[in-house]
Amino acid sequence: MFSHGRPDPGMVLAQALGVRSNGEKVPLAPMISSGNREVLQSMMTIHRELHSPRASAFCAEIAERVAGEEDLRDVEQVELSMSTFDAVAYFEDAEAATERDIRVSCEVRR
Repeated sequence: MFSHGRPDPGMVLAQALGVRSNGEKVPLAPMISSGNREVLQSMMTIHRELHSPRASAFCAEIAERVAGEEDLRDVEQVELSMSTFDAVAYFEDAEAATERDIRVSCEVRR
């Protein structure tokens, strides 16, 4: 049934990440990153805005939402990135991206 090699398991996703004061990067929830509850719609919104002339303004909009969230009070910066994941390892135990291409970043102002 599987007579040929498996393709590269990498999958690339557009992400909005919060950078905490200790440097830890955390994915931002869909309502924060795009104002939408739907995960796939949120990812497509991030992707579209990331590849548009509005990328910096979009980042600032996300930073404003982050600033209003008490549970994100230690997030100091927002990064919009194209993140590569090993799809097989992700579902086994590795949640971290294998590579990140940070395209836009902005400060969270409080």
